[in-house]
Amino acid sequence: MQTVHVRSILDQAEAGITTYLRTARDSGRIDQQAYEKALQNTFPNLKKWLEDPHIDALSSHLKQGIYQTIEREQWEDLVNAFRQQLRFGTGGIRGMMAFDRASVGKLNEEGIDTDILKGPNTINDVVFLLTSAGVARFGRDQTPPFEKIVIGYDSRIRGHDLARRIAELFLAYGYTVYFFDEPVPYRRPEGRRNCHQCLQARVSRRL
Repeated sequence: MQTVHVRSILDQAEAGITTYLRTARDSGRIDQQAYEKALQNTFPNLKKWLEDPHIDALSSHLKQGIYQTIEREQWEDLVNAFRQQLRFGTGGIRGMMAFDRASVGKLNEEGIDTDILKGPNTINDVVFLLTSAGVARFGRDQTPPFEKIVIGYDSRIRGHDLARRIAELFLAYGYTVYFFDEPVPYRRPEGRRNCHQCLQARVSRRL
């Protein structure tokens, strides 16, 4: 997409996000603290993703999904997708994969590269890859370095595709990857023997 068009889209997004957040605050739907946090984070996060050339290699239709959301002026969804980064906790990373059933259906039918709205606050292939890269680097930096990992997935939406992409990333970091050839609801104990790390790709249908 041409640079001039990207700048125009970003200008439209910044104005739309600012107006939406101000209206939400003034109407009492969000408090001052939430308003300030969202205003501080949403547009910079959005701009970073749209201007990052590496995003295209990770998810070829991601930016198209963002452009479509901006053109439709779906500011609430855009704010929810970009107002913060998903946090890595004791249960891994958790969040929404999409904000409407149509997007969930499209993801299920067309695959993880489809052009639905994705951002740092949604569960998607880019977030999984960025998080997994951090885990992979952590393991390789240990003394001695971690060398083996088990990667599994369950039967929910596109779990196999996400897990496979994560497995390819760990292979690129020099790991030996043990990849289940069928869905498993949890990480089987026998799969963890003699391995340094274990990951499970699980994507919820819940909206």
